[in-house]
Amino acid sequence: MNNLKISTRLILLVGVLSALLMAVGLLGLQGMGSSNDSLKTVYEDRTVALGQLAEVQFRMLSNAYLLGQVSADSTPAVLNKFGDQLDTNSNAITKVWGAYMATYLTPQEADIAKKFAEAEVAFFESRMTEIPV
Repeated sequence: MNNLKISTRLILLVGVLSALLMAVGLLGLQGMGSSNDSLKTVYEDRTVALGQLAEVQFRMLSNAYLLGQVSADSTPAVLNKFGDQLDTNSNAITKVWGAYMATYLTPQEADIAKKFAEAEVAFFESRMTEIPV
């Protein structure tokens, strides 16, 4: 090493430091890519699912209200008016619930979702038996 000229030593030093800088930069880019992939999963499996659950909740509350209205006044005009809205809400719930169930669910979430689906069917069936036809 002592036999090398100063310019050669400087070129070698700059080359080694440049290689180290590039290696650190590549590691940083790889880490950012991994972070972006993780955040994409959080968005797709959590944030979008939260919106889906909010829509299901809204439509179920709407159905509960409509069933209450039909129970209170079961004239044919009311049945026709609210029956269409109930069908629309029920179809939307089925579609959104299917999309929610297609996302990644932890075992605890899957268990809660199963219990919810069973409770929803039981609630809807119990309310439907109260409506005189």
